[in-house]
Amino acid sequence: MLLIGVFLLTACTDELDVDLEEGQVRLVVEGRLVRQKEGVNSGYQFIRLSTTAPYFQNEQTPAARGATVEVLEIETNVAYVFAESTDEPGIYEAFGMTPTVGFTYQLEIRYESSIYRAAEEMLAVASIDRLGQEFREETIFRDEGIGLLLDYQDPEGIENYYHWQTYRNDTLLIRADVGNQFNLISSDEFYDGLKVVDFELAGDFSFMPGDRGLVRQYAISKEAYDYYRIFYEQAVGLAPGGGDVVPATLRGNVQNISNDSLYPLGYFEASEVSEREIIVR
Repeated sequence: MLLIGVFLLTACTDELDVDLEEGQVRLVVEGRLVRQKEGVNSGYQFIRLSTTAPYFQNEQTPAARGATVEVLEIETNVAYVFAESTDEPGIYEAFGMTPTVGFTYQLEIRYESSIYRAAEEMLAVASIDRLGQEFREETIFRDEGIGLLLDYQDPEGIENYYHWQTYRNDTLLIRADVGNQFNLISSDEFYDGLKVVDFELAGDFSFMPGDRGLVRQYAISKEAYDYYRIFYEQAVGLAPGGGDVVPATLRGNVQNISNDSLYPLGYFEASEVSEREIIVR
């Protein structure tokens, strides 16, 4: 892209032409196979594919259309074809697929001239035992209102990693603030086998009476946990130990096996999920 800047210096006007490299257009993969721990599984799964856009292009990320998407269940050798949605470009869907805890799933994407692959084991998640509420006073970090509190029993002797999504009236609550990552992801390194009580979710958001709160607790792999941790640190510009984050491309678990230099972005997951809902009073 050609960027033209005009500088005024000692009553003279000079035109400065700067060539800015747009960067390689890359595939972006957003995929999570989900199994409900409680309730009925619909069998519906989807994967979103898009491409990166030029830095100065103020438009929605382009959908990656025309890809071939397949997920192989390694233990049974059963392949599930994900067909592109006719209603939403870039969304690839499968019906009648309910993943199994302990099984490994291999994603394969054929897009343009490349083949992309990733594999992830579906891990069991601890059940949400209670979803409660608590009134909170106004602080410099949040408005006065009601917050959600979560209880769950962490399994003993197993490394567990969690990812939480909190919704208020169908709106996902997430904000890139310093420290907020600890309300979104967690490792049980310091509470293995313990009962977690009154864990505060979406701490910088408040609910009002009549709001519907929904919490999803996902089991994720250590690799996915590390990916999210670095993602949130970069989002708020916080490096481990303080200081600025060194700009770097965050690569997920999806690989371009045809051309490693044309690596994709994003992550492919397989997660069991426990859900709880509450009407705030």
